[in-house]
Amino acid sequence: MPPEASFAVVADVGPRPLDNLIAKNGNLGDVVFWCTIFIVAIVAILLIARWFRGRLLDPSSESGSREGLSLQQLRDMRRKGDITEDEFQTLKSQVIAQFNPPDQIESD
Repeated sequence: MPPEASFAVVADVGPRPLDNLIAKNGNLGDVVFWCTIFIVAIVAILLIARWFRGRLLDPSSESGSREGLSLQQLRDMRRKGDITEDEFQTLKSQVIAQFNPPDQIESD
């Protein structure tokens, strides 16, 4: 069997799904309209989900987020000479105090 003949058999499998929709509805405009509505709804749902995900994962909205310097940044500043040893110790104790819950500070 030549390759062209097998190609024709594969191409003639049956009616296309869009042809079935048009045959049932009788109007291509309705099909296009509802497909557009469906696509817009999916895009809106994805945008809303992305917005909620951003709100949930936003580090500035977490109660445990810490602003300021890390211990490594303080060490680097001390090594470069930007702060003195006394300033380093003071800032270090403040950074460590930020990570201790208030009930542990009072009990010590």
